[in-house]
Amino acid sequence: MSTAHTPLHVDFILTDAEPQNKQEALDILAEHAAKTKVLSKYKQKDLFKRLEQREALGSTGFGEGVAIPHCAVDNLEDFVLGVMITSKGVDFASIDGNPVQIFFLIIGPTEQRNRHIKILSAISKMIKTPGAVNNLLSKESPEQIEGMLKEHLTIREEKPDTEGYCLINTYIQKEEIFDEVLELLSAEVEGSITVIETQNAGEYLNRLPLFSSYWTEGSSTFNRLIQTVVPKGRCNNLIRQINLIEDSYADNPGILITAQELMYASGSIDF
Repeated sequence: MSTAHTPLHVDFILTDAEPQNKQEALDILAEHAAKTKVLSKYKQKDLFKRLEQREALGSTGFGEGVAIPHCAVDNLEDFVLGVMITSKGVDFASIDGNPVQIFFLIIGPTEQRNRHIKILSAISKMIKTPGAVNNLLSKESPEQIEGMLKEHLTIREEKPDTEGYCLINTYIQKEEIFDEVLELLSAEVEGSITVIETQNAGEYLNRLPLFSSYWTEGSSTFNRLIQTVVPKGRCNNLIRQINLIEDSYADNPGILITAQELMYASGSIDF
């Protein structure tokens, strides 16, 4: 597969809304989403209910003043993406406890979970860019905000590849690294990621008389393997990005990366 970066289309941008609480923020977003052509068959109250149900699973308050409320509905032709920026901020039960000023709304087809995840990852990646939140908050008009989003909010589109594929195996023993690596890969790869729960060698050596004094039940550690099929031309860049994460934990990284060329690769798997 080869790739191209496609700017995400934003259906509406709100800069003058001032919701007083979480429910009101979701209701305003649902109201404007229902006015879009893609969601014209859906009522505001139904979209609000779906967003509310998603929040019941856990707040989409991303932290750093940002929330990404989202949901999926059946039989949509495309995704709807909206942005709402408030001056005062709203208590959104965010993971860091801070009020939310920037809301990204995503409503997509139930059948396109992989793309939904890639859009979530693209927004997350943009927001984590140093200065991005303050840059958005400094924009004074929807046109300025749209200009910034077109420049920085993009998604990878996959196209048939003729150069072959590689399999990247990322073995992780440090839980704090896992989320960051998985988020990186989910934004870069289309439907070809598998996470495998594994055991470290100590789990088995503990059962052998010769080694039992060196490993105990308490030696168990976090162990996961992420297998990623990627076009050969992107393999080195992905490994470099994973290594940048590893460098942040250089004293005790707990991560091993291997890669191999594949003789054959076909199809994709659902996230």
